Amino acid sequence: MPCGSPCGFGPARRSLEWAGSAAARWSWDADHPTGKGTDTLPGGRWLFVPIRTVRGPVGVLGVLPLKETKELSSADRRLLDAVGHQAAIAIERMTLAADIDKARLGEERERLRSAMLTSVSHDLRTPLASIIGALSSLKSYRDRYDQSTRDDLLGTALSEAERLDRFVGNLLDMTRLDAGAIVPNREPVDAGDLVSTALRRAAPLLKDQVVVPSVAPDLPPLSLDFVLAEQALFNLLDNAGKYSPFYQELFAKHRVDIRTINTLRDLSRIPATSKEELQQRSEDFLCVSRDKIIEYTSTSGTLGSPVTIALTEKDLNRLASNEYNSFLIADGSAEDIYQLMLTLDRQFMAGIAYYSGIRKLGAGIIRLGPGVPSLQWETIQRLKPTTIVVVPSFILKLIQFAKDNLIDINRSSVKKAICIGENIRNTDFSLNILGKKITESWDIHLYSTYASTEMQTAFTECAEGKGGHYQPELVIVELLDENDKPPVSSPG
Repeated sequence: MPCGSPCGFGPARRSLEWAGSAAARWSWDADHPTGKGTDTLPGGRWLFVPIRTVRGPVGVLGVLPLKETKELSSADRRLLDAVGHQAAIAIERMTLAADIDKARLGEERERLRSAMLTSVSHDLRTPLASIIGALSSLKSYRDRYDQSTRDDLLGTALSEAERLDRFVGNLLDMTRLDAGAIVPNREPVDAGDLVSTALRRAAPLLKDQVVVPSVAPDLPPLSLDFVLAEQALFNLLDNAGKYSPFYQELFAKHRVDIRTINTLRDLSRIPATSKEELQQRSEDFLCVSRDKIIEYTSTSGTLGSPVTIALTEKDLNRLASNEYNSFLIADGSAEDIYQLMLTLDRQFMAGIAYYSGIRKLGAGIIRLGPGVPSLQWETIQRLKPTTIVVVPSFILKLIQFAKDNLIDINRSSVKKAICIGENIRNTDFSLNILGKKITESWDIHLYSTYASTEMQTAFTECAEGKGGHYQPELVIVELLDENDKPPVSSPG
């Protein structure tokens, strides 16, 4: 029966007479067995036993013997108690899961509130400073300025006042959303309509910018609140119109007209960005002010220096979502425990990505770092991880150490390996020599993953082992030849 409802017996409820319902209610209220074969209402047809957890009674289990004159034997009573105990465990797990989700939601809400309050002071101060500066200049030097300069100063004050009004409106909307005063009205929304509406609204803000909209033609409708989503997209356009000097310059230089960019095929008209440009002009790629940067990561550079990838709070959330989806693809769940055999320092994006994704998944994490097979095995035997995240060639060292020290690897808790940094498959997706050496000695499921630091994206394979999955909601994949043009032949 449902928690908190002592009469919800599903199909069997119809056969409960009034006396039976009263007995069930009494068993619930008193937290005590009642009915047939008990010292309370023993003349009843039903036997009711409360289902208890550490929080108290959560339901009542009712039994109607096939032969009404026969009472349950002691063995049947023990079986009934066992069934009730298992039901209580299942209900307790569901309750705990709901509590965890509630706590996680509260933590996320508090984190967003803190981030919002942190940014509000800057976002409000900037337009206020512009308004005060423009109006004070007009007041002090009005007679010295010509009409054009006065109009410019008034225009600046007006645009910044409108910007301030938007910030305050967003802040109030966030407060109302958090308090439940605004309930998102989810409905199927066409992504193209959403983008077009936001662009029309942002047109005055972007009159000096080049914006490239790109919506996949086969994208299914999105389930969201159109008004709130349009406001969020408008905020992004407003921000992009003031930052990202690299792309402002690139589009202006190559005369990219956003009105001609309507499909994914049209992306070929936009010049490609090289890794050298990322390395040489990493600062110019920023679309936010430096105080919004939370994490600096890097990758190896082609010009001798590493390429710095700066991440905001939203970038980190996207990174976590990418790896969360990747671990789900690789048959991960909250029941797993992951042992990370890789570094989480030295500006290594993959380390923080895997860690964040596993946290979002709700699974256990063991941050042990790379190397030292003896320490890895000691931790495996002590903490019982189910999955290792590891460079595949290091698995061979784990196998060799296990053989040398009489460790039965196939009886260990580890059943899966997320393989990073090295190939384990041939071009036909069969296991290569490295993959075969591992699986010949260890009955373990290998999942290959390839990550791009520049794209902040991982491509992970599922149990089928037929290539990495890409996530279309997070990245658009474009195949180019050595001349930065789409290849003539079909991909394969």
